[in-house]
Amino acid sequence: MFSVVIITHNRPEELLRAVASVASQTVQPHEIVVVDDASSPPVDAVALQSRTGPVPLRVVRHESPRGPSGARNAGIEAASQDWIAFLDDDDEFDAMKIEALRNDIAARPDSDVLYHPALILMVNEDVRYASQPVALPEGRAGFRALLVKNLIGGTSMVAARRQALRDAGGFDEQLRAFEDYELWLRMARRGQRLRLLDRVLTRYYHVTRKRSVTKSQDAGMGAFLAIEARYQADYDSLTPQERRAHALWRYDTITHRAILNLRYRETLASVAQTLRLFRQPKYVLILAAACLGPRFLIRLKARMARRLPAAASTPTA
Repeated sequence: MFSVVIITHNRPEELLRAVASVASQTVQPHEIVVVDDASSPPVDAVALQSRTGPVPLRVVRHESPRGPSGARNAGIEAASQDWIAFLDDDDEFDAMKIEALRNDIAARPDSDVLYHPALILMVNEDVRYASQPVALPEGRAGFRALLVKNLIGGTSMVAARRQALRDAGGFDEQLRAFEDYELWLRMARRGQRLRLLDRVLTRYYHVTRKRSVTKSQDAGMGAFLAIEARYQADYDSLTPQERRAHALWRYDTITHRAILNLRYRETLASVAQTLRLFRQPKYVLILAAACLGPRFLIRLKARMARRLPAAASTPTA
């Protein structure tokens, strides 16, 4: 029933940990598909297979990098099962994830996408908190809610029907960031059913100062503008309040990326710009907090996040 697609690029130690988390599931998937996006040296398939036990593992190799979207699309095509659970190479599945997904699909068999909260771990800061995805209303209202902001999260918190992903056209390989958000928009606009499974089932690792394309300020803003141009008519149909909420989310997201890269001046400038544009009192406080540095903001966000469920409070190996 499940293929797990793991994309990887030059993270051999993290990849071993990710694969081991899939192999230790209480209900094991039918296969693991690792897409090696031009790692140097190439992924060691023999070493990986030694971690998976009876779960079959295949490695799809790209000699030239295609990026996260291209790697995930290759995994979708290589997968053999009806459902695909995505995992980035530096994240982990909770041991109950596949079992929880299977049970939810049995209860709601018409679902096309299942998404869930994650345990966010800021490695360098020793901070953890739970993400807070939101249940989407059915139909057009769900698409409208997604236009305002990404209420789902990233791919490591998502499982989807393989055919639904193919019908929607897969991930856009032209986008340098937010390619997952754009795909959720496309699927929702097509009327596919995206549903929340309200249980923490992934451990999502952030390593500050670890530069990546997806954390780039320029890539982030460029991707936002490209997505907004593509859905311009849909954005124009939003109310003024909804358009304002979307613009605020955009600036908050760009600020968050500066924080994750510990870019002090960019963080201050982004928060100051948000304050100038939206004039909300809370940004006066955020600007004052930003003066104490990005790491202070990370810890502040963790304190403000909802209290973790007991089962998610301590990650397992």
